[in-house]
Amino acid sequence: MFGKRLSELKTADIERLIKEEVQEGTEIEFKEALPAQRGKRDPWLEGGERVGDFARNKILEEIIAFANAYGGVLVIGISETAEKPARAAGIVPLPECAELVERMRLQCRDCIEPQIPTLEVAGIPTEENGAGVVIIRVPKSRMAPHRHTATRECYYRRADRSEKMTMREIQDLTLNI
Repeated sequence: MFGKRLSELKTADIERLIKEEVQEGTEIEFKEALPAQRGKRDPWLEGGERVGDFARNKILEEIIAFANAYGGVLVIGISETAEKPARAAGIVPLPECAELVERMRLQCRDCIEPQIPTLEVAGIPTEENGAGVVIIRVPKSRMAPHRHTATRECYYRRADRSEKMTMREIQDLTLNI
């Protein structure tokens, strides 16, 4: 599925993730919804016109971590199993996924430095009302390390987690490019 161009992906490709119970790992991450603080929902999911700062920051952390490591794919709108590492379990469509893609693309441009030039973001509608899944394909970056402009942190992908980089890791990454 991820060998295809994102523009070629269809609902059947997303359904195959669930059928094959694809496992999260170094190069793939699933999010059921836009992240939110405990007990809250992101404004976008409530019909708002913007993605909340908390969701934006968490999504950008994942993107930066992939770019600083091996590259990878972030799929938003997929529920996951409780086991570790988690597996794809079901589709949880996000409202107005095409518009959400544009918002995420702008957030990536404005909040990651240096910019990731070949980042791909696509929406796959799974419902007639335009709700669907958002897929972000992040290449391994030759311009690493990247950082989040709001938090000024660099992140790295370790197994199925994105974690803050230490100063030593940032120095090593800078020297090895």
